[in-house]
Amino acid sequence: MKKKKLILFDMDGTLIDWRQGIDKPTKQMFEAFQKLREHGFLVMIASGRLLPLITVPLRGFEFDGYLLSDGAHVILNGEEIIKEPLDHGDVERTISLARSLTLEYGLLFKDGAYLQKDGVIAPFLKKANFDMNKINYEKYDDQVFKLYIHCQKKKQNEIIEQFGCFNLAFEDDYDLIEIRNKYHSKASGLKAILTRLEIETENTYFFGDGFNDVEIFNMVGHPYVMENAAPELYQYGTICQPVEADGAYLKVMEILAEENL
Repeated sequence: MKKKKLILFDMDGTLIDWRQGIDKPTKQMFEAFQKLREHGFLVMIASGRLLPLITVPLRGFEFDGYLLSDGAHVILNGEEIIKEPLDHGDVERTISLARSLTLEYGLLFKDGAYLQKDGVIAPFLKKANFDMNKINYEKYDDQVFKLYIHCQKKKQNEIIEQFGCFNLAFEDDYDLIEIRNKYHSKASGLKAILTRLEIETENTYFFGDGFNDVEIFNMVGHPYVMENAAPELYQYGTICQPVEADGAYLKVMEILAEENL
């Protein structure tokens, strides 16, 4: 019996790089996705993004699964197997803090966003290919998966100590603090997928470029690190050519050739 194989791709810095104007995977990358599926691979996305941030760049291509929001939202064959929004009380306290300091904030849900009008978060999301039809300026969902606060860099250190219950990242070009779930990771999402599908880790492949990918690099049987990643990450896998050279596509073609597919 032929063993199941799973291949996962990060988005930013792996398939796309919106800062360089690479806002969607190449046509040949989509052809590679299809070829992988034709040869028995399950093909999935593993990203810090949520669905409204991947539907535009992925142009409606239907993957076998989506490991989103760094493992807080996982969809497998159309079924949600993990859905863990941020704690509601923590979100409300963060919103209250932002309001008290007159700071702009934005809330991302699994299928939309709440933003304040005339701020910097909407242009940032638009640049990152968010589906702008999914934005609501009037009300917000109580299930928040990610939260943005706009705060000048020189003042960020004054408030980040208030966010110990979250993981934080920073979008320096827009002076944004990105607030994420502290209790999930891409690795925890992958564990759930492997358990559900009964796939051996030796038959798993992952392409990534970020520090939030380290755990998953260590989990899979075949880790691939993009050349455009920080050099400290090169130790975790086979190095691929950078995103601007369509490195993921080139490596997928090598994988298929090595397996005589």
